[in-house]
Amino acid sequence: MIDAPAPVGMVADLFEPEPATWGLRGDPYLWRSMRTMLAKQVLPTAERDLVEILRSSFRWLTGNDLQDTSTDRIYREELARGGMTSGQVDLEVWRNVLVPMLVERWRIVGGMSGGPRGDAAGPVPSAGSAGSAGSAGSAGSAGSAGSAGSAVAQGPTSQSSR
Repeated sequence: MIDAPAPVGMVADLFEPEPATWGLRGDPYLWRSMRTMLAKQVLPTAERDLVEILRSSFRWLTGNDLQDTSTDRIYREELARGGMTSGQVDLEVWRNVLVPMLVERWRIVGGMSGGPRGDAAGPVPSAGSAGSAGSAGSAGSAGSAGSAGSAVAQGPTSQSSR
């Protein structure tokens, strides 16, 4: 069996260009923090690995899991820059627009060049289908991340491969 060629580049490449619209005022700052965090992370060959990298990075920077449906927004002081929703992150937009946008960009750069692989599509898959939720950047370590700047330097750097 011949594997499809791996996408070439870094996960951070998927973050360019920035979206034209955001959910809440903290979203663009979180986007930029994730882009910085993932600057040296090589693009994975499987979609489920990309989703896990994105979920782990999100969890590391915010202290919250994207799959937590108990709230539709969170507040992070380090993302506050002024304005009525300053520092707030729209979880619905991240689940249903931003992460799927990044996955689609991954597909375009070669992630799906070998044809469909049966990996998740559309909104962020549930915790059980995207790999282990307890990998690097778990809520325990994310809560102690402090500011986005320090979390960027210490965030997850390797992909999950389950």
